[in-house]
Amino acid sequence: MTRVLKHRLPAFTLIETVLVLTVIAIAVPISTKLMGDASADRADSVNALRAGTLAEAVIESIIADVQSDAAGLGIAALADSSTYLDTPDTGLRDRISPTTSYYTGIGMSYNVDIGELVASDGQASGDEDLDRFRLITVRVSWPSARGGDLELAVSTYVGEVMP
Repeated sequence: MTRVLKHRLPAFTLIETVLVLTVIAIAVPISTKLMGDASADRADSVNALRAGTLAEAVIESIIADVQSDAAGLGIAALADSSTYLDTPDTGLRDRISPTTSYYTGIGMSYNVDIGELVASDGQASGDEDLDRFRLITVRVSWPSARGGDLELAVSTYVGEVMP
């Protein structure tokens, strides 16, 4: 006579199942929150790099205009900032729109502040032979992935070419 032995397969008990489900129920929401925060931080970091690129492109265009001897450009063009920046077709914004349109298309905006003429120490001396520089500040703002807006400001001095 042959005997057949039946082996019991190991199985989870109800208590083990409840413990596993409890651990999962606690871990998943925390992990999801951490991944969401990391994703928002990465998006803000990428946009900060883009903002720097936009600010640099605007400043480089202004530097090129200041150094240009073309009509309507040069350091004198910066004396009336609204004309320099916003004149249709010839203003800076229109001329560099092929470069800036990508950034404005993703929700970024930029503002250009053109300071008064100052001497090389950054202070207005009142002497037109010394006051040959302007502080240019480009502020780029964009919506944060965490809500609100972020801003990056980049500044440089530009000056008149000396003969």
